[in-house]
Amino acid sequence: MVTTNRFPTNLELSRVARQLGPGEGERVEAKDQGDWWPARVVRREGDRVLVRWQALGFDTAASDEWKKPQQVRSLASGTVYPEGTRVEVKWKGKLYPAVVVKEEDGIHLVHYLDYGSEWDEWVPAWRIKRLK
Repeated sequence: MVTTNRFPTNLELSRVARQLGPGEGERVEAKDQGDWWPARVVRREGDRVLVRWQALGFDTAASDEWKKPQQVRSLASGTVYPEGTRVEVKWKGKLYPAVVVKEEDGIHLVHYLDYGSEWDEWVPAWRIKRLK
């Protein structure tokens, strides 16, 4: 602790509540129906976190959903795949061929080969396997 001659050592300027979990604007994974899905934190209110789903075209306010803090987790850092990388993406236990369209904050926008762009989605690195 550092003080000067003018301030008492017990002077408290303010108290700050420690925020647990990811903050507003942060990309996360949120649990829904037993699986973890890409989302972004829109707002925090008390013991609730408002997330916006980031998969399969749900990136609109209409997809916002309140979650408990234990249903939201920060993205684990992992491999970053550059734009244009051909990969396979795990979905419900099966691998689907795809190409990385964009990477941001450790998650990847992928386009599934042989599927329309309405199936493009943001996925975390742990669901991606690079094609050899």
